[in-house]
Amino acid sequence: MAELTQDDIDNLISCEKLVMVAPRRTLKAQNAYEENGLQVMSVDGQYQFKIFIRRNLKLRENFSVGLIYVPRDGSGEVRLVRCNGNHDHRNPNGDLISGFHLHLATEDALELGLKSDRYAELATSYATLEEAIYYFFSYTNVTGWQEFFPDAMQWGLFRDGDNR
Repeated sequence: MAELTQDDIDNLISCEKLVMVAPRRTLKAQNAYEENGLQVMSVDGQYQFKIFIRRNLKLRENFSVGLIYVPRDGSGEVRLVRCNGNHDHRNPNGDLISGFHLHLATEDALELGLKSDRYAELATSYATLEEAIYYFFSYTNVTGWQEFFPDAMQWGLFRDGDNR
């Protein structure tokens, strides 16, 4: 796995990104989930990423939208951000997060050998998959996503503020 500082992680999340490989127009059923994905690259061409969108077919509020950094040197993918739906999550320090939550990669998690995005915080900016998609693409600074997710764009028209 790539060795990253917290500054590296923060820069990878916030750098401007462009859609390189478009997603399918609809989520595709895969076992108990429906999912989609796309590939993005930093505008300077230096960094490559994958984005995944996944939702449980039976529990619609159980979803995940995430950003994965794909180092060119093949040192291993790193999940940087994950917007999760309404379920419980326990952080390594024992804190329980109940409800919609945002996972963020941390240097500490990488150093401890945990999943990069093991830590989570309560999210108040979304309560549906469409809202999470809008929030996610804004938070991760992806441009050009709007044509692929018109339902999420409609939600964005009524959004005020940029809370987590």
